[in-house]
Amino acid sequence: MEDPGVRFEAQVAPDGRVMALCAVEVAGRPRAIEPASAEAVRILTAGRAILYRFDDERALRDLPYPELLDAMRQEAALTLHKVRHGELLDEPELVPVLRKLLQDLEETGGEFAAAQARLAGC
Repeated sequence: MEDPGVRFEAQVAPDGRVMALCAVEVAGRPRAIEPASAEAVRILTAGRAILYRFDDERALRDLPYPELLDAMRQEAALTLHKVRHGELLDEPELVPVLRKLLQDLEETGGEFAAAQARLAGC
C-alpha cells in the first residue's frame, strides 16, 4: 500500500463479498483480518482509511461497505438497463448474468446487515 492514508485494504469479488481484508501495522507489515469477524464488520461499517480493490486497475476508498454495495448495485442496474435498451452492445445474453449479479449483491448486503445486527446485539 503506497498511500499513507490507507490503513486497511479489502479485496472485493464481483458479487461484493470481501475476499480478503488486511491492516497495515505501524511497522508496515500487513496483518490479515478474517472478513467475517467482528473486527472486520466494524472496519467495513466505518469505511475510513480503507481501500477496496476490485482488480489491478479499479479501486474505491473511504466508503462504508453498505454504501459500496449500493454503488455496485447501481452500476449493475444501470448496465442492465443499457443492455435491455440496446445502448450497450446488443448482447441480450448478458441480461440473466446481470440479474444474477444484482441478486448476489442483494444477498451480500443482507448478510452484512445481519452481521452488523449480531455485532450490535453483543
